[in-house]
Amino acid sequence: MVYADGYSEASLDRLSINKCVWVALAAATRQSKNYARLPIGERAGIEILGLLAAVWDAAARQDIAFCEMTLQRVMDSLPPEDTDNSIDVIIAENCLLSLAYALRCQTNGVKKEAHWALMKAYDAADQIALILWRSKNGESFAEAEIRAMPVVQRELANQAAAFDTAFSSSESEGLALLESAAFAVEFATPNEWLALAS
Repeated sequence: MVYADGYSEASLDRLSINKCVWVALAAATRQSKNYARLPIGERAGIEILGLLAAVWDAAARQDIAFCEMTLQRVMDSLPPEDTDNSIDVIIAENCLLSLAYALRCQTNGVKKEAHWALMKAYDAADQIALILWRSKNGESFAEAEIRAMPVVQRELANQAAAFDTAFSSSESEGLALLESAAFAVEFATPNEWLALAS
């Protein structure tokens, strides 16, 4: 079980700005398969998997103009503030905000933006865990019980693994390793997704 956070802000300070961007992009990418299942994404006009592939490519080229344009598109696609706080909205908002913070990290070079991208991924896992817990156990819970839920543990472990990759890989190989790992994992598994929908 992962007890500590998957990373610390001090860890970000030890990474290059490029690697901070990639770790942040990985956080958004891990959430993208669940976002892609949502009708809210279609209404927003964002095909998230294709968009993320383009953003990873832009990060490799350090194409700031593309990232700035995409950031505006992502912000325009966020659910309105008065939208009901359903699980669909929670998943969409956290995925898009993780991506927005990653893009801001790329465009303004502020490492703290990567921290916020990772926090939004954790928030998404935490909210999914709460819903899954309540469906089986009711309203009463301890924070330790939610933190021990598989979806939270998986995200913390994936964040820790992303940092391990960033620290152990060169600049030339880090992006490809982080990108492929992020697209390969599940955020909420198919069984968890079915439980969320029921």
